[in-house]
Order: sequence, then structure tokens, then C-alpha cells
Amino acid sequence: MDNKDYIQLNDGTTIPLENAPVSAWRYYGYQLLFSIPILGIICLIAVALFAQNVNIRSFARSYFCGAIIVAILVGLLYLIAAPLLLNLIELIKDFITSF
Repeated sequence: MDNKDYIQLNDGTTIPLENAPVSAWRYYGYQLLFSIPILGIICLIAVALFAQNVNIRSFARSYFCGAIIVAILVGLLYLIAAPLLLNLIELIKDFITSF
């Protein structure tokens, strides 16, 4: 067994390095990295495709899916709210000019 490919946990079990547990602070750090506007998207795609640790790769993929869902919801909200807001602005203009 090559020590570079395995990690020993506190309870004595040995697991492959690609399945090694990840700390909460590391997840938090990745969230901060992914939140950076342009660099974050590039890092998110790179980590989702090329990370060696399965846990980190899965986290990046789930973050990416969540970002896509949020983008779709924001787009739908914009499509629904924009005409309503334009109509409201016209009503306010008509109300103000009526005086």
C-alpha cells in the first residue's frame, strides 16, 4: 500500500486520499472563492471538473447546480416583474401629470 494514495483516520481506518474527509472551514473557503464574480466561476468549473477529492468535486458541482437554479429564478422574476414595474411607472407618471 502506497502511503501517498491513502490517508489514515483517527480511528485507525485507512481510506483512499480521493475520499478523504474535508473540514467545514475548507468548505467555507471554497464558498468564499466561488462567490468572487468572474474568478469564482472559473474556479468553480475547474474544481467541479478536475478536483482529486470526490467530496470537493461533488460540493463544487452542487454549488454550480444551485447557481444555475438561482439564475433561472432571477430570469423568470425579471420577465414577470419588468412589465409590471413599467406599467406601475406609467401609472405614477399619469397620476403626477394629472395635477
